[in-house]
Amino acid sequence: MSGCRWPTPDDSDPATGHLTGEAGVQYALRIRNACLVAAAFADAGITAIVTDSVVNEGFESLTGVLGGRPVHFVVLRPPVAVLRQRGVDRLPEEAAYLADRYGDSDHGEAAAFAGRVQAAATGRPVNEFEGIIERGLDRLPHIGLWVDPSGLNPQSVVDLLLDRQAEALWTPGEFRPRDTSARRLAGGRFQLV
Repeated sequence: MSGCRWPTPDDSDPATGHLTGEAGVQYALRIRNACLVAAAFADAGITAIVTDSVVNEGFESLTGVLGGRPVHFVVLRPPVAVLRQRGVDRLPEEAAYLADRYGDSDHGEAAAFAGRVQAAATGRPVNEFEGIIERGLDRLPHIGLWVDPSGLNPQSVVDLLLDRQAEALWTPGEFRPRDTSARRLAGGRFQLV
């Protein structure tokens, strides 16, 4: 198959959460290649940051490529309600993009957008992968630093991550359970890390 193959919920194996078929191959390859590039930069003394939704086979690709190298592994995991609201908040911007790109055509992406608008209106998840991503995150080993960034602006998130970078340090291939004690976050909230 040529071209990008974005996954659909039907591409997810319910038992393992892994993506199947071409979508699964491309996802694992995307993470693997990002880690290969990051490793090349790190070997040259340059700090590299890989940002993606890393679950299931993505995590397996990451550990396969970066095994033995110290990394700072951070999971930004706001509550599902916050993620749902972000999806709803993005709908006007997405509508403008689709109108500019496709006009009045019956393109499939426009139909999918109409489904997200209807979902938002009825209180259902706007992102059809919400459940798949949540289950994938639940399956990740509890390593590195997990943070709820809701209520924080981007600079506050960066500051928090820099302040707590020692907690994020992990070497792929080594399992180090994370501390499950409560930690004080910005704004007086607590987060289990």
